[in-house]
Amino acid sequence: MSILDRYATSIRSSNLRSDPRTTCSDSDVLGAAGLAGKRHGRAMMLQRLYLGDNGAAGEVLAWLADEAAEYAGARRIRIKFVRCVDIARAVLAWHRHGVCGACHGHGYRLIPGTPALSGDECPECRGSGRVPFEPQFAQEHRGIAGRLQSLLDAEMSAAAPAIMQALSREMDL
Repeated sequence: MSILDRYATSIRSSNLRSDPRTTCSDSDVLGAAGLAGKRHGRAMMLQRLYLGDNGAAGEVLAWLADEAAEYAGARRIRIKFVRCVDIARAVLAWHRHGVCGACHGHGYRLIPGTPALSGDECPECRGSGRVPFEPQFAQEHRGIAGRLQSLLDAEMSAAAPAIMQALSREMDL
């Protein structure tokens, strides 16, 4: 079980008693996530969002819209802030729900009438299991959208190592 799976389990736990025999009880994982949030607040904010805390969506959208406006300004792209919010919302929606509808994210065609996959690559997503990203955006906004996608990917990959680092401090490794 990955640390992010443990975090997902811990936030829904009804038993937050600390267990002195382990450093990976639910309360330990939540404490480590809290410590990780001090240095990697955006990564943990995204984890909360992806685990069902839709209250974090407003924070994420505000952060992404600000990043989009800053990126556009640095490249002298004239764009209204409302459009930056729209781009941020679309990038986040793709990131959360961009699964190919034809193959349900598997990358291969389903055999009709069965739950089994065929060996044929899905013609809609070409085996990626995802809806193509770039066609979701106007040509002039693809650079901004790509930047936001990169930021989301980088922050998402920072969450697990940050929690593990906080747990390792508790274990005195």
